[in-house]
Order: sequence, then C-alpha cells, then structure tokens
Amino acid sequence: MRGHSSCSPNGLACLAVNWKTFLETFVTLFVIMDPIGTAPYFISLTAGRSPAGRRLAAIQAAAAAGMLVACFALFGRLLLDYLGVSVEALTIAGGFLLLLLGLRMFRGEDMEHAATTNIAMVPLATPLLAGPGAMAAIMVLSGRHPQVIDRLSVIAGVAAVLVVIAIGLLLADQLGQSTPPTGDQPADPGAGAAALGPGRAADSGGGDQPGQTRPLMDGAG
Repeated sequence: MRGHSSCSPNGLACLAVNWKTFLETFVTLFVIMDPIGTAPYFISLTAGRSPAGRRLAAIQAAAAAGMLVACFALFGRLLLDYLGVSVEALTIAGGFLLLLLGLRMFRGEDMEHAATTNIAMVPLATPLLAGPGAMAAIMVLSGRHPQVIDRLSVIAGVAAVLVVIAIGLLLADQLGQSTPPTGDQPADPGAGAAALGPGRAADSGGGDQPGQTRPLMDGAG
C-alpha cells in the first residue's frame, strides 16, 4: 500500500508515502491519545480563562504533544537505552502519574492554580496527550519501520493526529464557553475520570489503552 513515488535520477528526492504505516500510526495514536476523553479535562482546567486564552492553550497543548511524540519517534529508544529504562518501566511509571493526576483532580487540588499556570504543557501535553502509552507506541512503530520513507510516514501520521487533537480541543473550548464556571464549584468528577481511566489501564496493562499498545509491544518483541 505504498503511494507512487517520484524520484530524481540520483534517487535522493523520493516523494512517497507508506499509507499502511501512516494509517497504523494515525489510528494507534488517536486511540491512545484520546482527544475526546481529554476534552472534559481541558474544559475544567481552562474554565477560568478567556476564550483567547483557551484557544491558545489548545494549540500549545497539541503542538507540545506533537513535538514530544515526534522526538520519541526519532530518539526515544536512544534516550531510554542511555538512561537504562525499559519501555515497560516507562509505561508503568507513567500510568501511576496519570492515576495521581486523576486523584488530585477529584480532590480539586489542580483547579486552584489552573487560571494562573501554564497547563498547556503539564498536564495537557504530557501526560494526558503525549502520555506513556503514546511514547511507547511511537517507539515501537518507529522500530518496526526503520526505512526513511516509513519513518516519514510515521511522522506524517503523528502530524495528522495532532491536527485532529487541536480541532477537538478548540471545539471543546466552544462547548466550555456555553457553560461559564462559578468560582466555588468543586472539581469536575468527569474530568478526573478522564485522567483516571488511562492511568488505570496503563498500570494494569502496560499502556494507555488495553488491547492497543500491547499488540504493538508483542509484535516488537
């Protein structure tokens, strides 16, 4: 399922896309990064911000998550090998971090500073979007496809997912504008559940979504 390539005589300028790799990357990351499940958390964290501030946070979160996932696609294995950390250990540790964030959200601890801190990087970009499951999956996908064209197809799949995520968060911003918050509301249980769900899955199954990253891991072994 490769696209037709257009190569120069010296073979250096090939324009081709491995559509199978692109779709595999897109579907895997879309399920794991779960922009729909992240939307309630985004609405709660940005409830005290202006519409322009919420739009900026949505774009920053998507861009930061994309850069992080792309870096792990290209250099993640080298970084983990240098640190002596396995992909499984990264996934389990990240799952506990997601559980902690979800519990703090239920208790309302994160809501006190949501209007004054940059939540686009933490916790939106990481660990909610570019979480341990996404990092593990992108490293496995990159390891499966070592050729240059295949790696470019993986990066293209990452970029496509991030466009969808940015659009989803911007639409969540429109939904949030229709429900202005009251200053004394407790933390949103639905937002806490959005963080707790992938955390439980990462703790028990070695990835953000059971049945999604584990087949990739098995195939890479």
